[in-house]
Amino acid sequence: MARLIRRPQVRITRDIDSCQREALMLGVEFPGMAPFSGLIEMREVWERCRGKLLEKCSPFTRPDAYWVFDVPIELLGGVDPNCPRNGYESERSALVRLRLPLTERERQILAAESRECAGVCTVVALVAPEREQQQ
Repeated sequence: MARLIRRPQVRITRDIDSCQREALMLGVEFPGMAPFSGLIEMREVWERCRGKLLEKCSPFTRPDAYWVFDVPIELLGGVDPNCPRNGYESERSALVRLRLPLTERERQILAAESRECAGVCTVVALVAPEREQQQ
């Protein structure tokens, strides 16, 4: 007969367990498991663990708690990125549009894309006069 093996909650850092991490990263809470006693405790844990959680993010993404606690809601027009009410604006678009702090990697990506775009624009500008002369 199979036995159910219960695993203890995994601590991501000294200060945070996996349920709290999920709530901060994804904005979700599991039924019957309240990871925080309230918004004040959630903010305190976010402020303690912000750096470690931001390090785990892919470029141009942020934890849900970042949008809740670090970005004034007025800047976002009252809605979070990826929300139907704002046309599903991506986190990347919101970060760039609002001129929020970017990581070094994100700045490198934007610079490379800018150089690539400049190259395409130059090619188009060089080809366009030839087409005009043919007409």
